[in-house]
Amino acid sequence: MTPIPKPDRRERARLTCQLGVELYAEGTALTRGLITNISLSGCFVEMTTLPGNKGELKIAIWISETKIKVKGVICGRRPGFGVGIKFTEMSEETRETLQRFLQSRLAARGR
Repeated sequence: MTPIPKPDRRERARLTCQLGVELYAEGTALTRGLITNISLSGCFVEMTTLPGNKGELKIAIWISETKIKVKGVICGRRPGFGVGIKFTEMSEETRETLQRFLQSRLAARGR
């Protein structure tokens, strides 16, 4: 029997990347990781040690020399691999910066 593929529950398709990230969870120390895919609605952060809670996070993402800040929640955990994060809040300026980055990634893939 062929397994039935699971539907993708993401709001938007994610693009592969390698971006530095800092996660700030209430009651824990700063955690650093590497974003390996991202969209306007969320990302996946590779990290071997996962944050302890599923509460709200403050997230700082490095896009080139620009540091953008968003808020999010952990929506999936893969021990030994990392966490899926859903963005819950960002400024309009941050949204525009992220959108420009995503568009540049799509344009580079099209070449």
